[in-house]
Amino acid sequence: MDSTRIDEKAHQELFSGYSLKLGQVHWYILKADNEMEKRRYTGTGQQRTPTNFGKEVGGDEMHWWVFRKEDQVDELQRRTEEVLQSVQGLKVASGKLKTNPPNKYDKLISTLNQFCESHSSEIDDLYDYVIWLHERNVLAPSILFTYRVWGTTRRSDRWVRIKADTLKTEVSEIIERVIEHAFGLRNQWSYTLVSVCDEVSRDTYEDINPEYYGPPVRISMNRVYTQTSYEALGEFAAFFEFIRNSLRNVLLDIEKRHQQQELMRSEAFWSQFIEKAKGEKRTENQLWDFKKTLTMWHVKKADVKAEHELEFCETLASLANAKGGVLIVGVSDTPPREASGIGDNLSQVEARLKYTRTVIANYIKYDRDIVYFKQVPLKDRSNKDKICLVIVIAQAEGVVAVKDKQGRFSFPVRRATGLDRIDGGELAIKKIHVKSDNYDFMEELEQFVYDP
Repeated sequence: MDSTRIDEKAHQELFSGYSLKLGQVHWYILKADNEMEKRRYTGTGQQRTPTNFGKEVGGDEMHWWVFRKEDQVDELQRRTEEVLQSVQGLKVASGKLKTNPPNKYDKLISTLNQFCESHSSEIDDLYDYVIWLHERNVLAPSILFTYRVWGTTRRSDRWVRIKADTLKTEVSEIIERVIEHAFGLRNQWSYTLVSVCDEVSRDTYEDINPEYYGPPVRISMNRVYTQTSYEALGEFAAFFEFIRNSLRNVLLDIEKRHQQQELMRSEAFWSQFIEKAKGEKRTENQLWDFKKTLTMWHVKKADVKAEHELEFCETLASLANAKGGVLIVGVSDTPPREASGIGDNLSQVEARLKYTRTVIANYIKYDRDIVYFKQVPLKDRSNKDKICLVIVIAQAEGVVAVKDKQGRFSFPVRRATGLDRIDGGELAIKKIHVKSDNYDFMEELEQFVYDP
């Protein structure tokens, strides 16, 4: 049996009403995914390379949207929380369908259609949410169809190449196919009915004595239709499950963004962190370092200054190429650690900050900003306020290089015992699991500060 044996009118019942509306939800999601892939890469096959935009997105569209692109985070959070309830209802209700799978194909189609009509309000909620995302940015609905949640096989089974710029101009054949994929009636290879029919045929003939030469054996179509219903209804429920899981991940990312930003901007948190870190007996820590000052601020001779500028930037890059971390400047790096500050007056502090940012821009070669400065006042031994500098460095998704004055590149990596320089290609392989620039290490710093 092949796909041509599926009656062209078999699915007609799903191409109108709320079944069509649910299919349109999937069209907007796939439109975003198609557009995302188009912008992220150039070339084909072995010549396929990431664009600058692709490097910005990294391997996690959801993280990119929530942490870098979204400018209405609170509104996204509110709307996501609201639609999550509706999608959870769809997931639970659809999961019950396969407890009694129909043994006729037309009954399967009617079951799917009736489900959509009886859950119209929840489908309206999901549709409105996806349209809200789409109208803000054509790429936004891609947060509901990420590899992080769906994985490779699930994405492939639901994927269709979108040809039109708008739903209104899309050809009916593509819309119908999108609906069939959303409802679990097709996968990346064929119709579900065809796959099941082939599977039942193989099972039937395997049960026959190899020496049998009688008339052709007829397979049980009742078994074929029942198994097709069971598998299709399972995939239909999975569609809502993975949309639900995507919404939950969006909310988790929003929560993480809020927590990280609050910590990074919190003077009180950094004061507590520094005070507790000062008491650590270990001289080396994977996530932070103390510096009484930066030598490059004080030396005058050009070649010596360049040497210390390079050293400073390699320290930052080594953290970015590992787990990320923090450099605390203005506190002595040997016990007893005392605050000395980063300048004698405000103008000197501002001049040093400006110079430090310039050095980072000149030496560190990376497509995106991964360094955050926070000034933190601390008391010195005389109880006087001193401005110290916390430099927060993200874990980079890509390889962070440092280029010296002679044009030579180094690829430093933070180790427990200091800093290693390794080959850029080797480093890229080691970082393949990192899907986006992130400050996830802040959770470890928070635990360090607040856990007993």
